[in-house]
Parts: sequence; structure tokens; C-alpha cells
Amino acid sequence: MVTVLFALVSGLLFFAGFAPFELWFTPYLAAAILFRILCDKSLGQRMTYAGLAGLSFFLPLLHWSSVYVGSVPWLVLAVGESLIFSLIGLIRFQRRWESALTFSTLFTLIELMRMKAPFGGFGWGRLGFTQVDSISWIYPLVGVTGISLLVSSAAFLIISPLKTLLSFFLMLGISMSITSLLPSNSFERSIQITAIQGGVDELGINFNERALRVLERHVEATTYVPGTELYVWPENASDVDPVKNERANFLITNLAQGLDTSLLVGGVERSSHGPINSSILFGKGTIIFASGDKYVGGFKNSKKDGEGTYTWANGDKYVGDHKNDKPNGKGIITFANGDTYDGKHKNGKMHGKGIYVSKDGSKYEGNFINGQRHGKGKAVFKGGDKYVGYHSKGKFHGKGTYTWANGDKYVGLYENGNKNGKGVSSWANGDKYVGEHKNNKRDGQGKYYFKDGRKLAGIFKDGNFVR
Repeated sequence: MVTVLFALVSGLLFFAGFAPFELWFTPYLAAAILFRILCDKSLGQRMTYAGLAGLSFFLPLLHWSSVYVGSVPWLVLAVGESLIFSLIGLIRFQRRWESALTFSTLFTLIELMRMKAPFGGFGWGRLGFTQVDSISWIYPLVGVTGISLLVSSAAFLIISPLKTLLSFFLMLGISMSITSLLPSNSFERSIQITAIQGGVDELGINFNERALRVLERHVEATTYVPGTELYVWPENASDVDPVKNERANFLITNLAQGLDTSLLVGGVERSSHGPINSSILFGKGTIIFASGDKYVGGFKNSKKDGEGTYTWANGDKYVGDHKNDKPNGKGIITFANGDTYDGKHKNGKMHGKGIYVSKDGSKYEGNFINGQRHGKGKAVFKGGDKYVGYHSKGKFHGKGTYTWANGDKYVGLYENGNKNGKGVSSWANGDKYVGEHKNNKRDGQGKYYFKDGRKLAGIFKDGNFVR
């Protein structure tokens, strides 16, 4: 009877680590107690005690769901999660460090399994969510799963001598002190968030049989609230795939445009691996990336969409249209080195007609493909040189005319940036060459006319007349 009581207490201590209590230290105690009561027990006892701990954990943790879908679905979900939780009892444990390590590892693996199955998994009750206010500086190093492993490793407390226990709590206190001393990267301001709960027409687990109805209720319940920077819909607020279902996507996109701010939609996406619970961003908003990049603008299906401004950490900046998370359409790029581009984009690259101006005053106006000059265009270079003609992969290629600032001029064929093929070169001093070229030199059959009337006609090689 005492062991049963400890099992129930263990589950309640797990629950106390979450809202509304959020006591960061109780999950450590819960893991230690659970490990202790499972040690040296039979398989049936281990499964029973673990299951009881799971019930006293998940029943209060998931009680909120009964408000929206009724008591039966809540009980079914809590019992189902508890049965999965009881799998921790499959392995025999002893008060040895090997068993403590096995316990913490198995506990974390079962937690990960609950995230994946059934129905795409349920992420509620992960111990990794309970330490944000205690050891937040460790999260970037090990992630939520690593924190879960760390907390469940409290099983080692059961097999440790008193000095080790004191050392553990001392190190935990030092970690918390580090958290409070480290500079914060968070914004020193608050934002207003409006949470929407559209509910269902009738309580029960069959609400998904009425396709789009849950989504429509959330659309109806979402109204403009002054000052709101983010509207949030709960999990499964869109009962059909909000990305692939055209009607659902239209309703959400149209609503987000009217709100003129960000709308985070909890939806169920369909994939080849089955349904996936997702949080999908629509509307307008701001994202600051870990790299230092920043985006301010429109979103659709959690991707950058519509007008927006993307600023890179290196100082480059793009202002214009986005589609499928990348610059697509008309926009202006201002580079940190002083160069600018004004024109069309495709999949994040300069593509189509545009104007590129370098910081030294050089300018190209014409066609781009995949970020390079390609097709017909006009280039004016620093110093006054000018080229009008065709390009390929950023180089002169095809018919073109190059005019130097001193009056020299070439009209003819280019290949890979060099004069190659037939062309006419005329110099400011009055000389003229008509013939073939290779690698920017007179090469092949040609005629050279001097300004004084003399003429060379025949074969040229590497710029020189041969015969």
C-alpha cells in the first residue's frame, strides 16, 4: 500500500513541474522516487506502479482537454498515455548505477516514443519543458531531449551517498546562478498575444468527422483585438490540412490579411508518414534568426510570403516580394559593399530583367538567370567603357558591341567573355581590322586597314600578321 502511495506521489510530483505550479525541482524528486519503487520488483509490480504514476501524472496534466471534447476523450487519452508510460517497467532495476543509467535512458526513449505515436504522437508532459527557469543556459547545448535525460538521471540520487547528494544540489544551484548571471538575448519588451479557442459543435471524439467545422468555428471566433501582435490557435484548430486544403488555406489567409498581424495556427498536416501536428504561421510578423538575420513581412504556411524585408547579419538587405520562403518577384537588394540590384527574382536569386549598380559606378541593365547576367543587356563600366550585347553565365557571349572610353570599338562575336569569331575592331587613331578573333586577339583570316591607306590581308596569329 505504501508503494502504491509513493507511485501516486511520484506522478503528482511530475505534474507539479508543469503549469499551473511550474515547480522546477519536483520532476527530479519524482524521477528519483519512481526509480526507487521500481527497484527489485517483479514485472507485474513494475508495470502496475509505473502505470499508477502515469495516471496521477496525466490525469491532471490533460484535464484541460475535457473542457473542449468531454470527459471520455480526456480519460481515454490519459489512460493511453499512462499505458505507454508504464513501459518503463519492462526492465528490471536494481540500486546500482547501471540500472539508474538504464532507467534515465529508457525514460527518455519512452518520452520520445510518446511524441511519435499514436496518431502522430502527443508531446505533452516532456520533462525537458520543466527547466526553462532553472538551467536555461543548457538548452542550446543539449536540447529538450537532453534536458529530459538530465532530469530523469535523478535516479542516481537513490544510489548515491550523502556527499554525492549534496554535491548534486550544489551543482544545480550553481547552474541556476549561471542562468541568472548570463546576459539575456531576449527582447526587453512585452508583446500582446490573443489566444483563440473556437471549440467544437458537440463534445466527443468524433468532431473530426465534420470536416472544416472546427476551422470555421475558429475563424468565426477570431476578431480584431487592438494591440495584438500575435493571434494563436490551439492544436488541431484546423481539422483539415491548412496547407493542402484550398478552402482551409483561403479562409486562414484571408483572415490573417484582415488582422494585419501574425496568426499561428495549430493544424494537422498530411504527409506520406501520416498526420503531423504542426504550428503554421500566417499573416505578417517579424522573425529574428539565431544567425542574426531578420525578416519583417508577410507569411503563408509558415513561409515568407508577400511583401517583406530580409536583412542579413552581414548587412545585405532585400526589400520586395517573397514566395515559398524566398525572394520571388520584384525587389531591391542593397549589399553591404555598396552594390545594389533592382529587378526580378526567382527562388532567392536575381532572375529576369533588372539593374545592377556597383559601388564604383559600374552599371548593368538587362537580363539575369540564376543570379548571373544572361541574355541581352547593357553594361557601363567605371571609366566610361560600354558594352551592349549578349551574355551567358555572367560573361560576354554572342553578338555584342564594346566601346572604350578613348573611342576604340569592337563589334562582333564573344565567347566566354573573350572576343572569339568574326568581328570588326576600329581604333580612335583611324586603324581598322575586319576578320576573325581568338581569345581577344586577331587570329585567322582578316584584313587590317591603316589610317594612311595601307592594308594587310591574309592570316593573323596571336594578334600578328603571318602571311
